[in-house]
Amino acid sequence: MVKLVSQEFAVYDCTVKPKSSDSASVARIKYLRFTEYLKEFDFLWDTFSKERVQKRQLRNLKEGSRRFSVRSRLWK
Repeated sequence: MVKLVSQEFAVYDCTVKPKSSDSASVARIKYLRFTEYLKEFDFLWDTFSKERVQKRQLRNLKEGSRRFSVRSRLWK
């Protein structure tokens, strides 16, 4: 799931069922503020361009997301 909220861009692993006590960072794969969009343009284009989405490249993003700060219980 890709969520665009005002001046923030967040990508979440939607295979994780959230708990009511979870913070917004649980299962978050990537978080950007609008001031980072230009700096992160290559990531955004390489991940979310029409061609990449059609080729199901988002699966690669999830597989590589373990390096991000996500609770270990999510990957059991």
